[in-house]
Amino acid sequence: MEGRAEGEAEGEARGRAEAVIAVLAARRLDVRESLRAQTLSCRDTAALDRWLARAATCAAADELGDAVGDEPGAAG
Repeated sequence: MEGRAEGEAEGEARGRAEAVIAVLAARRLDVRESLRAQTLSCRDTAALDRWLARAATCAAADELGDAVGDEPGAAG
């Protein structure tokens, strides 16, 4: 059961990370590969929720990139 819960949590985080990238893409903001990789490797769902909110309002994806590098659980 523990492995299943871990898998579900990882899947949830992956879905949120993909949502962050999708919002940026829908807004036609250029996403650097390093930002994409950092976002997709993050498993901190609270951080991903914050990034998703920022993705909806930032003027450039690099604004989100600054936050991604500062968040706990960020790859890099």
